[in-house]
Amino acid sequence: MSTLLISKVFGDSTKLSQLVTYQQLIKTSKKLNINWKKTADLQPAGCAILACYAEIAIESKCKIKSVGLKKLFKNKKYVETFLSQVKEGKFDLSQWEMLKDNFILFGARGKIVTIFHDYLDQYFSLKDDDNYNVRLILSELISNAVDHSGADRYFVYVAIEDSEIHLGVLDMGVSIP
Repeated sequence: MSTLLISKVFGDSTKLSQLVTYQQLIKTSKKLNINWKKTADLQPAGCAILACYAEIAIESKCKIKSVGLKKLFKNKKYVETFLSQVKEGKFDLSQWEMLKDNFILFGARGKIVTIFHDYLDQYFSLKDDDNYNVRLILSELISNAVDHSGADRYFVYVAIEDSEIHLGVLDMGVSIP
């Protein structure tokens, strides 16, 4: 059984090479321990990355066991969703819609969706310029994911953390998520 050691900070600042290594380990392992002992922070991108990893684990029939998951993360919906879907072996895109003040994560299938416009208005208090820029950036990222990646699904996240706007679109297309 292989072991994947999640980094101290998982998400926006995780090295791309490390994320690719994690992805390959999930794809090629039949059984995998995910060790969370050193993890102190799950950044906004980490939530979307977990959604992608859940889907990869289910598609490749990788059985995952979590080790050292701290109480801090056990109550987080995205960690619970990741663990339960991988355990059940069934991916449900609708369970990845997570909305709260200053954080949104949702998945979409096959087409450009604009629901994030409503979510931005409902869950964020952005200045007009910031709101415009976030909408423009997300629209372009979603369009690229749908038009160029060959993906039939993608995940969008937006969060405000330490007065910074974090956003991204992760697709399950021909390149890495």
